[in-house]
Amino acid sequence: MHISFLLDFYGGVLADRTRDVLEMYYFDDMSLAEIADTVGITRQGVRGGIKKGEEELLFLEEKLGLAARYSAITESAKRLLSLAEDLKAETDPKQIKALLDEIVCCTDSVLAKEKED
Repeated sequence: MHISFLLDFYGGVLADRTRDVLEMYYFDDMSLAEIADTVGITRQGVRGGIKKGEEELLFLEEKLGLAARYSAITESAKRLLSLAEDLKAETDPKQIKALLDEIVCCTDSVLAKEKED
């Protein structure tokens, strides 16, 4: 799952053949033999291409961190949306203040993380 997520982010910078092999393996659920027949190389060559592609994706994520950043922002956005929905339904002034405080805290956290990166 992790590699396919990284492939979505960084697939465009991989060599075409490497990207194609990874997509066939991870997205199309093809076996090494099926990929080998499609691409015209050995199963060992396919396995080597998959390993090389995985290493490249992991290296890119380690250096750039775009997928992790996207995940963190998505989770924060979901939390903010949930808090906003709770706020719309709340009538108790103390609870409204608590929800607003949490929204501010969550927003500050996202902005502080962005400054760090």
